[in-house]
Amino acid sequence: MQPYGDIGIEKLECVGYVEKWTGTRLRALKLKMKARAMETADRERLRKANYDILQNSKRARVKKRHKKCTLEDTKTEERKNPNYGSYYALITICRIYYPQSDTRAAGDKSRNFKSWSSDEDDA
Repeated sequence: MQPYGDIGIEKLECVGYVEKWTGTRLRALKLKMKARAMETADRERLRKANYDILQNSKRARVKKRHKKCTLEDTKTEERKNPNYGSYYALITICRIYYPQSDTRAAGDKSRNFKSWSSDEDDA
């Protein structure tokens, strides 16, 4: 959907803001899941260690080379050094908590990163 016709919209955000936003959303998800009945195994629940890792992974990658957190530095660093480890970790957590959004077949319960990345590459 393009509300402005042929004009593309690109949203750029500071890495520090994204880190804060990610942590806030993950803590809210944890509170929501705490109220839910124990339908899944306890090992699949979101732990504080999980959202600390996800929250800090992108910030650490970008800020290790730059003293200032500017938008142009962030874009340049992401182009130079793509690291998708934290992306696939986040995909894992999202697929555990939101299985209805999963595009794979309902009977496929595999949690193999390689099969997920190949599924996404085919789409």
